[in-house]
Amino acid sequence: MEGNYTKNHLKNDGLQLTIQPSQIHLETHYLAKQVDLSMRVTENFSARVTSKLFEKQIREVFLGTFGRLGAANLSASLLTSVLPTTLEDLLVLGLCTAGGFVAISTFPARRQAMVDQVNRIADGLAGEVEEAMQKDLMETVGNLENFVKTIGKPYQDAAQKRLGKLLDLQEELSNVDKKHRTLRIEIQNVHVS
Repeated sequence: MEGNYTKNHLKNDGLQLTIQPSQIHLETHYLAKQVDLSMRVTENFSARVTSKLFEKQIREVFLGTFGRLGAANLSASLLTSVLPTTLEDLLVLGLCTAGGFVAISTFPARRQAMVDQVNRIADGLAGEVEEAMQKDLMETVGNLENFVKTIGKPYQDAAQKRLGKLLDLQEELSNVDKKHRTLRIEIQNVHVS
């Protein structure tokens, strides 16, 4: 709206703008097309593949922990059935129970390692997205600056021409004022003599 007002105002003053509507359309299309770095980063992140990777690692943690516990129980059952004395059976049960305890006690550490890995991957993705968004922002700002310069150039040129005309008019008025003063002095001199 202001652009039309300025264009009409300058046109009424006899100045013509040289910007073409197709040039404006091309510039805006170019701006819209340029901002997609952060979109590419998020598109490159495959949630399905990441989900399957995490599922596999979680399965390994559970199977490793409960597999060791199961192996300790199975070993205890088999060895107690084979060993001849109760003392040996109690010794085997104690050792297998210790093995089961070690298997269960490592579960929180393995779980925490899994959580840390998920956090590292999430932080990495967040960092990539933030960096891409910063690049998008900087590129967009640069494109907008160029767009404003392109759009504003005809208006700036028209205003510069008008300023030039005003300066010429001011100089002409100054010259007329000097002539007027000179003529006044001459008229006063004629009246005095």
